[in-house]
Amino acid sequence: MNVIARVALTLCLLTFSAGAGWAAEDCTTAVMKQHVDQAAALITQKGQAGLEEVKAQRFCGDQGYMYVQDLSGVMIMHPMAAHLVGKNVVSMKDANGKLFAVDMVEKVKANGVAWFHYSWPKPGQKTPSDKCGYAKKATLDGKDVLVASGIYDIPAAKCGQ
Repeated sequence: MNVIARVALTLCLLTFSAGAGWAAEDCTTAVMKQHVDQAAALITQKGQAGLEEVKAQRFCGDQGYMYVQDLSGVMIMHPMAAHLVGKNVVSMKDANGKLFAVDMVEKVKANGVAWFHYSWPKPGQKTPSDKCGYAKKATLDGKDVLVASGIYDIPAAKCGQ
């Protein structure tokens, strides 16, 4: 086998190996942060036009998605829960009664970013699971908003690492 064929085979194997482990590697707080940061930059750059692009983005299989709300708590865009759009969700509580959205909004207002942990049932389930969220301030057509996401099975001690 010549050198070019070996390099091509190696690249194919590396690509296949990376793809085979994608879901687990894709479901990390670092990947979530990267997606939220990119979505915040996109919305700041493109405004309303960027919302549709952000709405379509996924990571961690279909588990990872971004949503956008204003800093008073009104949901602007949520790809998985369209019924929340236009509603103030700041009073939403997790399974333990924690006002996690208040925590998120206050941290974003103070620091521009927020890590937050809450208990929420996975889609189709009733039992709550650990969920780690990350939010970042962005500007949507001149108005401050936040872009956020959350992934399951990250305990509080690992949220933000």
